[in-house]
Amino acid sequence: MSGGVDASQVTAFSQKLGTFESVMGSEARRTMQQSVDVVEAQVAAYTPVNTGTLRAGTTTDILGAGFNIQGVVMNPVMYALPVEEGRKPGRMPPVGAIQLWVIRKGIATETTAKALAFMIARAIGRRGTKGAYMFKRGYQAALPTVKKLWADFPGRVVRRLVG
Repeated sequence: MSGGVDASQVTAFSQKLGTFESVMGSEARRTMQQSVDVVEAQVAAYTPVNTGTLRAGTTTDILGAGFNIQGVVMNPVMYALPVEEGRKPGRMPPVGAIQLWVIRKGIATETTAKALAFMIARAIGRRGTKGAYMFKRGYQAALPTVKKLWADFPGRVVRRLVG
């Protein structure tokens, strides 16, 4: 030890700096996973529930590697976008899906379901529907938590490097 500096500590820290890119990449991936999980949970909270298919369809993915990553929260269910944004007046939606819905809900029997579904589809075609905006509202609700996760990111990287 000379001049109050322990050379072994400097050497150890220098070796840890060699792992900086790896540590930063894994911490970024972990933070992104936490971020998309928070957004997914908030989107689910705002998703209307009928059969639960739409809510269960929301999924996440992380694209890229290292610090060049992107988190995605999506829903591949065919009617997710019309539920999110609503439907403008114009064409009628498909009657078949509405027919299944009225039967499942117990609103109509097998024999009356097609006629009722047609009337509902016609009304939707004339008036449109309001959007639920579950992705927009979920993202806005999750944003403060996501910002905090990323604000804490540099400190977590340093803590892993130091110790």
